[in-house]
Amino acid sequence: MSQVPGVVQLHCPICRAKLSVPVAATAHPIQCGVCRQMFRAPPLPAQPPQPAIMPPHLAATGAASANPNQPGQRASPQTAAATSQRSSPPLVADPEAAKSDEDRDAEDAAARSRWLGTVALLGLSLVVLTLVCGVVVAVKGLPSFLMPQAKVDEDLLIDPESVAESAPSEYLPALWAMAPRVAIIHSDVLVRVKRVEYGEVLGRTERNEGVSASGGDYLIVYFQVENRRDADLDYISWYGNTFRDGETTTAARLSDAAGKRYSQVTFDSVRTVKGHMARTIIAPRDRIDDVLVFGVPREVIEKLDQPLKLELPRSAIDSSLKGSYRFQIPRRMLSES
Repeated sequence: MSQVPGVVQLHCPICRAKLSVPVAATAHPIQCGVCRQMFRAPPLPAQPPQPAIMPPHLAATGAASANPNQPGQRASPQTAAATSQRSSPPLVADPEAAKSDEDRDAEDAAARSRWLGTVALLGLSLVVLTLVCGVVVAVKGLPSFLMPQAKVDEDLLIDPESVAESAPSEYLPALWAMAPRVAIIHSDVLVRVKRVEYGEVLGRTERNEGVSASGGDYLIVYFQVENRRDADLDYISWYGNTFRDGETTTAARLSDAAGKRYSQVTFDSVRTVKGHMARTIIAPRDRIDDVLVFGVPREVIEKLDQPLKLELPRSAIDSSLKGSYRFQIPRRMLSES
């Protein structure tokens, strides 16, 4: 226990906290500011007496005031009230008062260091996570749900039959669906162009080996057919086949804005072209994917500034149907394969 003028330094006997207590308060029970327990201070070292010098005419009054409860004397109400007021409640010692400026500076520096360390750790974690994501994307590519998708909304479907009810027949040839956003439905069979590539055509041999079928660059159209009928659909591919349209024979056709047509190309060196579905049964509400390959020179593709036009005869779906599914293929849709 150490002392400074007017203040005594104590240690709580229960939690050993260092407390600063006024000397005058050591005569009363002390409450620890840390553990909130009450204790009494040990006796303080004896102090040399300092007699008070009082005028003679106040000596008697001072003696009477010093011991108002002396036998033979009755304390006045005013004296009793003053005595009760001097009985102060237990004082709560504040442990912060015992800290020096150096201690507070050290605690502040430690708090700042912890805060900076937390910020640095979070920043490092973010950098590591970004690097890991970058490596995953570089190795495996973007996940499918982040890849840009050509959305086809139901309200963007073109139904030539419903349009024919309100439009003269001479306007029907002008109905072209802009791929890939717009699909066409006719006789409960929906057709949409999904994507278009320009490059090498891949195929499979009789031994099911993957090989280059083309040896050059061609226009490859990937499309989808969906059966919305209540019965099965016997699908025969447009690729490499011809169909009867009334008295004429027709096939899938590709042309440019000037009307120049580009023929389909098939490959005898392979059993099938990658992605091609020659013939199948499409169940109700089911869909299949198929491809078409056209011979378009590279210089035509490089100079292309107007959409290409793709026509798919409806008689491939049903021999009784006439006309075609008509699509426009914009230049921005073409990608190098």
